[in-house]
Formats: sequence, C-alpha cells, structure tokens
Amino acid sequence: MDNNNENKEELSSSSEEMMMTDTDAEGNNIEIVGEGEEEYNDAEVEAMNHPSNRQDDSLCSFEGHSDSVYSVDIKFINSTALAASGGGDDKCFMWDASTGKQYFELSGHKDSVSSVKFNGDGSLLASASFDSTVKVWNVKDGSLSHTLEGPSEGINWINWHPKGNVVLAGSQDSSCWMWNASNGTFMNSFFGHSKSVGCGIFSSDGKWIITGSEDATVRVWDPKNSECLHTFQGAMFHEAEVVSVASQVQNPSLLLTGSQDTTARIVNITNGKILGALNGHTGSVETVAFCASQAYGVTGSLDGKILVWDLNTLQVRSSSLHGAGVVSCIWHPVHQHLLISASLDKTVKVWDVRSGACEKTYAGHMNGILSMNVSSDGRAIITGSDDQSALVYVLNA
Repeated sequence: MDNNNENKEELSSSSEEMMMTDTDAEGNNIEIVGEGEEEYNDAEVEAMNHPSNRQDDSLCSFEGHSDSVYSVDIKFINSTALAASGGGDDKCFMWDASTGKQYFELSGHKDSVSSVKFNGDGSLLASASFDSTVKVWNVKDGSLSHTLEGPSEGINWINWHPKGNVVLAGSQDSSCWMWNASNGTFMNSFFGHSKSVGCGIFSSDGKWIITGSEDATVRVWDPKNSECLHTFQGAMFHEAEVVSVASQVQNPSLLLTGSQDTTARIVNITNGKILGALNGHTGSVETVAFCASQAYGVTGSLDGKILVWDLNTLQVRSSSLHGAGVVSCIWHPVHQHLLISASLDKTVKVWDVRSGACEKTYAGHMNGILSMNVSSDGRAIITGSDDQSALVYVLNA
C-alpha cells in the first residue's frame, strides 16, 4: 500500500478511535474514551447520531459521496457560493455551498480523489487522484478541459500558482510536476526526493517551489529550470516525513515546516539556513501556517494541540486543545487575531489567539474531519469528513 493511502487510513482510524491517554500515580498509561464520556452500545450510538438528535451547526451538507471526503474547497463567484469535494469513492463533485444542491458530478478518475482546488478567479477546478492524473474542469459547465499526465504513481496534492493558471502536483513516485492548466501543456518536472512527495507549495510570491517528502527533506526549486536551489536535511532538520509546509506572505523567504517527528522548523529558503526549531508537540505536526499581520506561526498536531508561536522569540504565545488530532489550521483571512481549526474530534473551532480562548465550536459531523477550507472573504468554512459528507458553516467573526 502506498504511503499517502496509509496516511489517509491512519487519520480515518484515529477519527474512529478518538482516544486520549493519561497516567496514574505510578506513571502507567490510562486510556480515556473522550473526556468524562460513557461507553454506549450500538443502538445508543445510532440513536445519538440520528440527525434529529445530534447537534448540527452547518448551513448545509453535501451527501453525494459514498466514501470518506478527503478534500474540499469553496469559492464565491459573483453572488454564487460554489463548493467542490473529492473522496475515496473516486468521485469529484461541484455543488451549491448555500444549499448543498449538486451541480456536476465530475467523473473520470479511477482511484481516490486526493485533492480539489479552484483557481484564483474560480473559472477552473483541478482535481488530483491516486490514479496518477490531474484533471482540469470548466467551472461554468462542468466539462473536462484537460487531463494532465506524467507521474507514474498517485498524486498526493495539488496547488495553483498564486498569479496564474499553473498547477503544481506532488506524487508518490518521489517527483513533482508542473503544467499550464489553460492549455494542458507540460511545463517542468522536479526530481531529487527519494520517497513520496507528501506536501508542496509555490512560495507566496510565486517565485519558488517548495516540496516536503517522506524522505524527511524539504527542497526548494527554481520553477523555470527545475534546479534544486536548497535541500534542508540532516541532524538539525527533521528526522521523519515532512507533512506540512507554509510560506510567509510578508517575507516569502520564510518557510514553516511540520513533520511526523513531532517538531516544526522555520527556515530561510533564500539562503538555505535553518532559523529555529519549534518543539512542543507529541504527535505528528499535520498543519502549519503563518499569520499575515503579525510575526506569529501556528502548528497543529495529532496530539490535539494547537500552538501559536511568536516567531521573534520562537516561544509559545498560546496553546489550545481539541479532543483529538488536529488536521488543519487556517488564519481568518480578514480578522487575523482569529484562528480556525478542524479536528478528528468531529468539530471546527474558532480561537482568539490573543487570549487562547475558544470563541466558537461548530458541530455536525458524525466522524472525524479530514479536510477543511475557508472562503477568501472569511464568510464560510467547508469541511470534509470520514462520515462521507461535506458541511458548510457560516463564519460570523
């Protein structure tokens, strides 16, 4: 089984178990099912999960998938709220994010859809699959524009260039590929990693490509000639797979990385220097992000903790806790003192990082959340879950 499928299944398994540990006076581990929760039989669980009995704070839901929803995106186009979702059923959908009504089923992938992303102006949607292809769809009518090929194994992720219709994809075959999505032409490929490329982005200014790999390295590439400019690796860097990366908007030279080794790093991609280590988690650091208005960074981990860091001192500014692993942290695009997180505990939470207080909790999923996105204007949150559904929440900041 490939590594990324293993990661998806690990998250799914974690979302079902939802267990935390504590220790007794002699230091022995004690399993705690939730916190202060009782055990229930199957009939009681089914009754509690019935739509009429469970809390659901969502505006709408999309129930078209028949397997876990691995990726979601949302885009406001004029006055229309458009959503996309992809999942383990090999399917991709576009639907109305205000009502949950299906617009298009985007068929053609032959394996799980690992990632869906709208381009900048919302005219195109890209979908990536473990079938080793990326497909580009016309948002207006749901027609297939191009199928992008090249990698020999499944696609783990895709990202758009911040200033144009260029798609970047990382593969399980240890390579990264770049295409012009407008005409479907191949632009460049990037070889150098020795294992699956599990995460990657364009730098915030679009000048560089950054990839993180199961080989515990991060590489910085020149997109024009595919030259590897820097490789971050070794004793001062990560000791396990790199699973998350983020580029700072104010200073595109700064990069945050998160790893399965439970640590994060801040590095300079221009000069290749490691600037600091962020230690504080006990589980894989699945999500990292820079604040756009302050010198803060955030790390979210499968240990359930969210740590907000002062990047000037590399000290923790605030710490928050979910009931299970954290899979995504996104700064509010307008109100930068707010942080939005999604967890395997089935909830989305909004935090005020000035105090560390939880301002709002959104419930509705019956199983762990695997993916989250926030609209660019901060009006809506979209989530995809192991329960085979996608939900949209209204975000009132």
